[in-house]
Amino acid sequence: MTISEQLAREARELTFAHLPDIVVHESKRRVLDTLACAIGGFDSRPSVILQGLIQDLGGRAESTVYGSLYRTSCMNAALVNGVMVRFTEAMDRAIEGRDGRNQHGHPGEVIPGVIAVGEREHSSGKDVITGIVLGYQLLNRLSYAAGGARSIELEGMKHEIRANMIFPLVAGKLMGLTEQQLVNAVGISGCYAGELSLLDHGLEEITMARNLRFPYATYQAILAALMAQRGFEGPSQVYEGHGGFNEVILHGKIDVARLVRRDDDFNILYTSTKAFPVNGRLQGQTEALVRLVTEHRFVPEQVAGIKITTSPRVLEGMGNPSTHRYPQTKETADHSAYFVAALVVIDGGIRLGLDQFTPQRLQDPRVRSVIDKIELVAIPGWPIDEHAPSEVEVTMIDGTTYRCRVDYPKGHVLNPLSDADIEEKFVGMTGRLMSEAQMREVFRVVWNLDELDDIGELTTTLAVKAIRKPAGRGKKSLPSVERG
Repeated sequence: MTISEQLAREARELTFAHLPDIVVHESKRRVLDTLACAIGGFDSRPSVILQGLIQDLGGRAESTVYGSLYRTSCMNAALVNGVMVRFTEAMDRAIEGRDGRNQHGHPGEVIPGVIAVGEREHSSGKDVITGIVLGYQLLNRLSYAAGGARSIELEGMKHEIRANMIFPLVAGKLMGLTEQQLVNAVGISGCYAGELSLLDHGLEEITMARNLRFPYATYQAILAALMAQRGFEGPSQVYEGHGGFNEVILHGKIDVARLVRRDDDFNILYTSTKAFPVNGRLQGQTEALVRLVTEHRFVPEQVAGIKITTSPRVLEGMGNPSTHRYPQTKETADHSAYFVAALVVIDGGIRLGLDQFTPQRLQDPRVRSVIDKIELVAIPGWPIDEHAPSEVEVTMIDGTTYRCRVDYPKGHVLNPLSDADIEEKFVGMTGRLMSEAQMREVFRVVWNLDELDDIGELTTTLAVKAIRKPAGRGKKSLPSVERG
C-alpha cells in the first residue's frame, strides 16, 4: 500500500468510540482556545478584507463566518475564519511528547476547516471532535516523521505545507469519502502544496500574507476533497513517488515507517496554549519581564538596560535588528523580541485584546526608546526546541539589577493552562466584541460539544456585538459552566 492509502485507511477507521475521555475533553479545550483567537481576530484588517471579498464573490451558503454569521461556501468560511485565528498569533502549539521537546507548528489551525466542512455536512459534535483529533494526530506525525517543523523550514518551506498533505484526509472523512477518494484528494492537494519561508523569515519584514499560511492550504485541501468526491483522480504516491513530497521537499529525509505507524496514544494531549498573543518562542521572556515589572514596579525611565538571554533560534527568527528591532507591521511586531519586551516594560504586560499592536504603537517614540535599551544574547549551547529557557536581566539607572528565568512558561505542556485559564483567555480576546451572556453560551456549548446533533449549533453562538467596547479596559471574569 502507498503512504496515502495507509493514511486514508487510518482516517476512515478512526471513530469517536476510540477516543478516551481525556482526549475528548482536550479537544474541547482546543476548540475554545481556537475560537478565542478567531473572534479576537474578527475585526482585523486581513479578516475585514477577506470578508468583503467573499461577500462580493458570493457562493453557496454552507458554512458560517464567525462573528458576522454570514453564510458562504465551506472553503471560503475555512479561509476567512482561519485568517482570523492566525492574525492574533495566539494559536496553540504542538509539542512532541510529554517531556516538552520539539515544537511542531500550530495544529489548532485545523479547527476552522473542520468546523466549516462539518457545517456543510451537518456533522455531529462527536464527528467534529473525531475530525479534530485526526487532524492533530496526522499533522503532528508528519512533522515527527520529517524530523520536526524546523526540518521543513530548512528546506525553504513553511511547516504549514503539512496542511496540503493531511487536511484532505480530515475534510474527506467528514464528507464520507471512500478510501480511494481520500487518496485522490491527497494526491491532488499535495501536488500543489507549498508555502515559502519568505512568508515568515527572520531576515524579512512579515506581511499580511503570513495570515494565509495554513488557511489557504486548507482552502486548497477542501477543494481537492470536493473534486475527489466527484471522481477527479490524483496520484496515489504523492508522498513517495518520483518528484513527490519526500523527494522534492525533504530530499528523502522522511521516516516512512514513523509516518504510517499508528500511535499508541493521542498527541493532541501534547499541546501548549499561549498565554500571550505573541510568537511561541517569546512566551518565556514575556512572562519573565511581567514578573519583574509586577514585583519591582519600575518604570521605563528608571531602566538603563535590558539583557535577554535566549536560544539562537529566537535571535534568528525574532531578533534581526534590520527587520525586527523597529517592526513596521503587526505581523512583524508580534514576532519581535525587542518590541514585545518594550511593551511589557511600558504597559506592564501583553494584553489579549491586541490593542498594543496598532500602527500608532509601532511608531510610538516611548516604545522605541525602550527598544534602544534592549540587548539580545544567544547562548550557542542552548537548544532551539522547547527546552530552551529565557533569562531576563534588567539594570536600573541606580545600578540595581533584577533577574528572572523562565524554563516552561505558563501554557507550556509542562506548565499547562487550566480550563478556567482558557476561559479567561477567551474573555480577554473577545470581551470587546461579545457580551458576557454570549461568552457563557459559547462556554456551555463547547464544554458539551459531544452532545451536539449538528455543529451549526456552535457557530450560531459566535455573533459579535454591533457596538464594540475599546480593548484593554480592564479584565472581566465569568463564572464557569459545567464541563462535559
